[in-house]
Amino acid sequence: MVMAMVGVLSALAVQGVYLIQSYQITSSAAEFKAVTALARQTAITSGKAVELRLYRANAATAHYTGYRLHQAAETQGDEARALSKIRRLPEGVVMRASQAGSTVLAHAPETTEPGVAHFSQEGVKVIAFRPNGTLGLPADASIDQWTVTFAAANAAEAGNELPANFATVSFDVRLGTTEVYRP
Repeated sequence: MVMAMVGVLSALAVQGVYLIQSYQITSSAAEFKAVTALARQTAITSGKAVELRLYRANAATAHYTGYRLHQAAETQGDEARALSKIRRLPEGVVMRASQAGSTVLAHAPETTEPGVAHFSQEGVKVIAFRPNGTLGLPADASIDQWTVTFAAANAAEAGNELPANFATVSFDVRLGTTEVYRP
């Protein structure tokens, strides 16, 4: 009887952890979508390009765990100006860097950003929103959809296969809008 109770409690605990992780992945994707909308709206209203920069926790990892908005430099040689603090994803949630599900992280332009605390200064990915609201991602005929996929850090290493638990933010390049997809 005790063993049966321990088994039931263990199953409930595992299910609870999975539900919490699912919520964190979904809410991370929804917040990211909201920040992309803010970046687009800021670019339109200011008449200046706005960058959404994505950061890795360290140079040794391929996955990204933070992001923030920047006002793009107006002239060459100028520095981009941070418009927000870096938002960190919940512990255990990452933006997958593999081609499957995250074409933005595989192909978006990179920059370096000195002085970024708790994140790698190199390999910072840049998603630019133009003053007309469109996206400034590279023209690549082989990519039919620009996406960023959020997943559990331990499931993100599954190679090019999408894990069972993920959420994907899809970009409409012409309109600059985003949608969240959840399996």
